[in-house]
Amino acid sequence: EDCIAFAQKLLASGVEIRMGPPTAALAAVRGNARVEERTPCPIGESNFLPRGCVLRNTAFAFAMCVYVGEDTKTRLNATSASLKFSNMQKTLNICIRCLLVFVVCVSLYATVMSEAIAASDDRERVWPFYIMFLRFNIAFYHAVPMSLYVVYEMLKLIMGYQVNMDPQMSHEGVGAS
Repeated sequence: EDCIAFAQKLLASGVEIRMGPPTAALAAVRGNARVEERTPCPIGESNFLPRGCVLRNTAFAFAMCVYVGEDTKTRLNATSASLKFSNMQKTLNICIRCLLVFVVCVSLYATVMSEAIAASDDRERVWPFYIMFLRFNIAFYHAVPMSLYVVYEMLKLIMGYQVNMDPQMSHEGVGAS
């Protein structure tokens, strides 16, 4: 009851508080407080008292709660986390895509060539084009895991070479890299 009475007296005495729009950065919070027609007192991060701090040697403090609910700094800074991949994983993913495209191209080439050979020999086609394509795709797909290991080891070898040749990795005092 004392708090409500105090707030009503405060409002009746002509206190006016103006705040800017909510922002995610504490340094961008701006506003002012004015009592009656006096010069406004600025409100900003210098007037902010973080939770858990103790205010000492002060006769009184005027506290106000602004930006609550969806406008809190925590809610404004809440964003969905992005996926993090290392450069090696990104490069490996590119290599996998390239290998899959290569397998599809080789399968398509083999299917077209088998159709051409069957047409030149005047033989009847045993399987439709898409079935032959899938059969060649399955036949060539076993090369992907083995080539993936080879590409991965090649990438590690190239990266190791680049680290060994990097002039910033050598120490002048020792004279060796």
